[in-house]
Amino acid sequence: MRMIIGGGSQGKLNCLLGEGTFTEKDVCWGSCCAWEEPFQKPVLYQFHLLVRRLLEAGLSPEEFCSRFIVENKDAVVIADEIGCGIVPINALERQWREETGRRCCQLAAYAQRVDRVFCGCLTRIKGA
Repeated sequence: MRMIIGGGSQGKLNCLLGEGTFTEKDVCWGSCCAWEEPFQKPVLYQFHLLVRRLLEAGLSPEEFCSRFIVENKDAVVIADEIGCGIVPINALERQWREETGRRCCQLAAYAQRVDRVFCGCLTRIKGA
């Protein structure tokens, strides 16, 4: 597994697609995909929004990630960093940020490679 993290609109997906290994057809959009689609495509984009959707549906992001690690172990997961800022008043917003951070830690611990993208520049932070 590989993870790519970074702030919103920093070029994470473009960096990955620019490597030439994947195309847009390989990408599962976490903001709107069917629940089973992340297990079937090699790239899971907008993981942070998928976590939000799972919470809103009353499903467990932890169980999703545990299954994802087993069933799509060669995937690339792309997520926005959403926990660096003002603590929201809204309980769901706080829960979403905390759960996303915990699930990113869960996936990063398993991932062989983790990259961070800032202003379109990729920096490897874990892996050879």
